[in-house]
Amino acid sequence: MTPVAETETVGVFDALGRVLAQDLVSPVSVPPHDNSAMDGYAFDGAQLAGGQPLRLEVAGTALAGQAWRGTVGPGQCVKIMTGAIMPAGLDTVVPQEFTRAAPMAGSRSPPACCSPATTAASRAKT
Repeated sequence: MTPVAETETVGVFDALGRVLAQDLVSPVSVPPHDNSAMDGYAFDGAQLAGGQPLRLEVAGTALAGQAWRGTVGPGQCVKIMTGAIMPAGLDTVVPQEFTRAAPMAGSRSPPACCSPATTAASRAKT
């Protein structure tokens, strides 16, 4: 095998089937927003307290490729799907596998909350 010693510059459309000599970086963010890398529950990470379970009311659901139009208050989270746009003010997603649904006292709709496990994985930011 002989190492590659020469490079040439070609247009993107002429680069098909070739190997890049250096990284090609997009001048724009794709997608142009923060999105969830997993199904789970999005919430404000500032609500986490070491060693304390977190109990949050589900305020709505953010679907993939769409912006959720509701608002999230203290003590609330949003069920979020992979690829969904992160709702404003939320910066953390706990995977659904690390949560459990339970009825909220005095709540009728929605009757669920998420209780992220107090593990390092539940504190991961998206």
